[in-house]
Amino acid sequence: MTAREGSNVNVNRFTLPKDARDLIVATVMAACLITIVILGALLHDAYKDIQTQIWLKQDKEEEKFQKFVAGPYAQLAGELKANEILFSQCKEPKK
Repeated sequence: MTAREGSNVNVNRFTLPKDARDLIVATVMAACLITIVILGALLHDAYKDIQTQIWLKQDKEEEKFQKFVAGPYAQLAGELKANEILFSQCKEPKK
């Protein structure tokens, strides 16, 4: 460390409190900060798990819908479409 003659030198020192009350307060504060960090991490993980469950549920519902559309009701849907075409032809005036 170099300093010029007559210049101010600031020295920062980290010291632990020596009084019992101050030590207890510092320990409680440190425990609170550690607890907050741990709970924040747990909440973040829980949020991600919930999002994953929602996405899986949406995927399952989409899969069920696709099976419904392509399954045994596909024939019924085709018959309904054919009936609509027939009804629309019956409603048109004959030329």
